[in-house]
Order: sequence, then structure tokens, then C-alpha cells
Amino acid sequence: MTNSVEFQNRINELIVFDEKEKVKTCKQIGVDARAISLAKDFGIIPATQSLIKIADYFNISIEFLLGYTEDDSFTPAQKPSNFADRLRTLIEKDGNTPYKLALKWHVDKSYLTRWLQGKFVANISSLEIIADYFEVSIDYLLGRTD
Repeated sequence: MTNSVEFQNRINELIVFDEKEKVKTCKQIGVDARAISLAKDFGIIPATQSLIKIADYFNISIEFLLGYTEDDSFTPAQKPSNFADRLRTLIEKDGNTPYKLALKWHVDKSYLTRWLQGKFVANISSLEIIADYFEVSIDYLLGRTD
């Protein structure tokens, strides 16, 4: 589990509720109440799918949600994509093989294979490495922005 004080501060700014509202708010967002509690109390970053749901709910970027930027502007993709398609396209443009990239990124090749097949989405640590390598935002990589 990864935790972040910046993320904890940001989630606490965005989600303000008392215990009576907790379940209702979490259902509206589409995220488990425990994940929100761990985020608010300890800054534990939830799974990528939960981060996407939170960012979508507030119409903000993942980078803003994680506290990487103070810019809260967000423009959704005209034609949303998904992580597997974006990753595949970026790898093809790069000209490297998935195997070579897995070595560069210190990621098991089986993970990269599953990501490319659309079976899994990378965790936030891997997304940061991949986004930095391709010089794109995490939101672009996830297909949320153009």
C-alpha cells in the first residue's frame, strides 16, 4: 500500500462528511467506504479504479487528486479510451518491445502482458513510471484526457 500526505490532504478537502453521510457519499462516488476512510485517515492511496471513480466524481485530474499539482482544471477526453489501448499505442510509437520496456520499468513482463490485454490496470506507482517514460499525464495514460 502506498500512502501520501498530499493525497490525504486533498481527499480531506474534497470529501467532507460526518459518519451519518459516509455510506451515502461513498455509494455516490462508487467507492468502498473503507477505502475512503483509509484515504482520509492515513493517506492510503486506493486501487487505480477507485482513484478514477473519485476523480470522475469530482471532475478533476488524478494528478490534482494525488496532490501533484495545484491546477484543478480538467478536460475530459472527447473520445475516452482505456489504459490498455493507450499503453499499446504508446509502446508502438516508441518502437520498443514490451519485454524491453518491462525491463526498463522494473516490471514483471507478465504484468505488462496483462495490462496490454486489458485484464488489469497498473497501480499508481507503475502508472507514474510509465507516464514519466512517455512524458504524458497519468490521466492521458488512463484514457481520461486527450
